[in-house]
Amino acid sequence: IDGRPTVLVTASNRTLYALDAETGESLWAFETYPWRDTMLPSSCSSPVVVDMAGRPLIVFSMWTSDSDPLRRLQNGELIAIDPSKPKQPAWRVKIDTVRVSAPALAVTPDGPVLVGCSTAGHACGMDGHTGQRAGGLATVSGPFGPPSGGRVAGKLATFFGDAYGTVYAVDTTNGKEIWSRRVGHMVAATPTFVDTPAGPRLLVASYDRSLHALDAATGASLWRIATGDYITATPCAMRLGDGFGVLFSSLDNQIYLATLDTGD
Repeated sequence: IDGRPTVLVTASNRTLYALDAETGESLWAFETYPWRDTMLPSSCSSPVVVDMAGRPLIVFSMWTSDSDPLRRLQNGELIAIDPSKPKQPAWRVKIDTVRVSAPALAVTPDGPVLVGCSTAGHACGMDGHTGQRAGGLATVSGPFGPPSGGRVAGKLATFFGDAYGTVYAVDTTNGKEIWSRRVGHMVAATPTFVDTPAGPRLLVASYDRSLHALDAATGASLWRIATGDYITATPCAMRLGDGFGVLFSSLDNQIYLATLDTGD
């Protein structure tokens, strides 16, 4: 960040820490709420760093529950920090009263939009510069796991799964559904979008113990790989020889590697 290697850490004590990556020295810390009268530790996402008009912005989610009778906090927020002014947030937005996913960045014709999903099934798009609600995602309901994004059929799409086993693609700019596809059971991990020469692909990890490959433009099922237990982690796409591969793990204590084209 600003030419200095930096490690960013979110902690359940409601704090974002910036550390020097070479020495571990503390550079600064931002406490989202005072640590007192606590019911539960906070639940936080990994921070992401996005470029906003040539300046870095650190964005993360934090869910806070507080037993103070004067406040009774139940806040699931997205919080943005300008690292040059870390004592005050650039913006913070309450999305829900429950846990909120790590944000996904979408660059729309109207500017950057950060998308967050709550475990209560609400998606929300925020203008990356101001934190104000942006596009049509403020009206979308259904998500459970963290979102991802990609461009399909000339549209900027946001992808997410729900607790009932359905994957959705919605237009990031207006919130309208592009397609939905049932994959069998809860989707708690981020769908992985991959733009390949054969077309855009979406890799979905499901609690039906399978990894599903979908056509990201239509939602059509291309192949699935069954494992011995739930798949809770986001699959990783990579170059594999002359094509693409996918690496993923299952709670059956196995790691799997397959080709993206066929699942073999």
